[in-house]
Amino acid sequence: MDLLACWSNKRLDTFQFRLRIECQPLDETCSPTTEEYPIQLQRIGDNLRWTVDGRELEAVLGLWTWSLLKSDKSFRPGQPLSRLIGQDPKDAMTEEADLYYHKWIFRQTEAKMVSAKMIPASHELFGCHLDKLSSDMEILVVKTQNPLCAMAAQDLYIHFLNSALETLEELGGEVDILPSSLNTFVAHSSRIEQLVQCFENNSLGSKEDALLCIVPTLKRKGLLPELSAHLSTIRQRVERYIENLEWKEALSMLAWLCERSEREEFEHSVVEFGYLCHRAMLHPNSDARREGTVQVLGALNQDLRLQYFKNISKPRPPGWMNSPLRSEWWGRFTKELGWLAWNITEDEHDKRSMESYGANAYSLSTGVVDGSSDLAERGRLAVLQWLAKSDDTTFDRDVPGEDDRLALDWVSQNNYEFLLRWLMIRWATVGAKYPDFLYIILVWAAKRHYRSAIGALRRRGVNLNVMESEEGKTPLIQSVVEADHEAVRTLLENGADIDGKTENGVTPLMTAAHEGRLEIVQLLLQLGATVCLQDDQGLTALMWAAHGNHTDIAKLLLENGANVNIGSSNGSTALILAASENHVEMLKLLLAWGAYIDAQMTDGSTSLMLAARNKCEAVVRLLLNHNADVHKTCAAGGTALDRARETQHPESIQLLEAASGV
Repeated sequence: MDLLACWSNKRLDTFQFRLRIECQPLDETCSPTTEEYPIQLQRIGDNLRWTVDGRELEAVLGLWTWSLLKSDKSFRPGQPLSRLIGQDPKDAMTEEADLYYHKWIFRQTEAKMVSAKMIPASHELFGCHLDKLSSDMEILVVKTQNPLCAMAAQDLYIHFLNSALETLEELGGEVDILPSSLNTFVAHSSRIEQLVQCFENNSLGSKEDALLCIVPTLKRKGLLPELSAHLSTIRQRVERYIENLEWKEALSMLAWLCERSEREEFEHSVVEFGYLCHRAMLHPNSDARREGTVQVLGALNQDLRLQYFKNISKPRPPGWMNSPLRSEWWGRFTKELGWLAWNITEDEHDKRSMESYGANAYSLSTGVVDGSSDLAERGRLAVLQWLAKSDDTTFDRDVPGEDDRLALDWVSQNNYEFLLRWLMIRWATVGAKYPDFLYIILVWAAKRHYRSAIGALRRRGVNLNVMESEEGKTPLIQSVVEADHEAVRTLLENGADIDGKTENGVTPLMTAAHEGRLEIVQLLLQLGATVCLQDDQGLTALMWAAHGNHTDIAKLLLENGANVNIGSSNGSTALILAASENHVEMLKLLLAWGAYIDAQMTDGSTSLMLAARNKCEAVVRLLLNHNADVHKTCAAGGTALDRARETQHPESIQLLEAASGV
């Protein structure tokens, strides 16, 4: 609890977790009842460390152990015990439990599938390991050497952890993969390791016991750290292997992740594995090329996960890990990987080996781009130029150019999702040196609403707010300028900064207000754009709307909290800007929202002075009707009447003289 309190943002002085206790009446014909028993922890003393009544815990543990021995004759001294993998038998029946066991927990002891009868009750997480029940394959368990009291104590710890983890929003800490002599690699989390050390230091069991208690609990609470091959720590470890020409180790590590991951973590890891195979096959080192080819052929032969679970020592039920959806997904992956590998390799023997699995120059359909097969062929060839050639390939055309846009169209419109993501990884690498390259790619992807392409770039660390060098615009601001509502939404949904500024400090909201894009202003406000930000000149979105006479936008901004009286660096307010452009309806709106009518710029000019200078009788009359001060003077000493006389505008002169009493 001391450890969890350090990680949590919540300040607690007391904490309580509850044990569910099944009470059997003396009359065995009556059904048992379930009661909850609370155990209290609190901070005390100068160091505010957490304490618990050890006698109470000892009493609960003793009573529980005694009741198990009393109620179930299979619990006897020396009887081997098994711990469930999961928080209940239902968890232990899932392929998901098998995956996170082999990813986070497995060190020495293999999990085994046994009869559900081995765990006697749904509220217990362990049971006697009975050989007569070992042939059925229903739930996943791990056989232990722990005595009954230790297993019961671990269950108490799991009950505590289930409640205590509610204080955390995320686990945090560093996540990595470490080499292991026994299991090739092991998943590592600095925070999980600290919990394990607490467990071991207090004699609750071994490291494997600790992980069996901690990892399923974190999984149930949604706190188990993400661990897939696209994470920066894993990519850095891959690059270190490559620097040392340890391609086998790098590829084995990513294959290890593919075997043990699920859902998005599996998808990301498979994509990175495929891209690393592609890099290996293009490497000048012959050993690297051979290792890449071997891994590709292995993937074409069989799903890496199925291959792994087929070869583990403890059998699994028929069809384990082999769902139709997964088979279809793996089939698409290997089809695109095989096509790319066939186009990369120059070895005829390797080509024939790949052809035996259906990979060849025509194993992917050329398809169409915008309904054209000719455009699709240009896109296909551009993809091969990027992915089937070495990184130092010289292009005989401008990059990025029309063929590169067609490459993006080809993989996106023909649903080649793996080629798309490999192409984005390649382009992200180029863009790290040439930001304008990435700006153009992001604008293309946003304009075509290619969400997958933008998401793939973001996962590779690409800044979606990259600015092009000439005008300093971001892809989001360019989409606003082009009034592409869907492109704006696409970028924002993938992580673009809604308040991201240009070199001049202009935000997307300011741009939309200036350009008169009402629907986009509505979208930005709905998604949380900050209303009162100022650009490098001190102008706000409201000021840009006032200057452009976009009254509907100005009204919307005011309704969403825009400050009507903020001044720019030269003292201009929205009212002053509207007056300078003779926008009568805008002035009426701003005055109705409490705009200060006599605000002055740094040179002392007021809205009334600007209206007089502009020879605009309607604005002068409106401002005077709202009691504008005709006696205000600018820095040079002149009044609004002086401005009207300088411009020789008789209507304004007459109005101002009357108001001045001249």
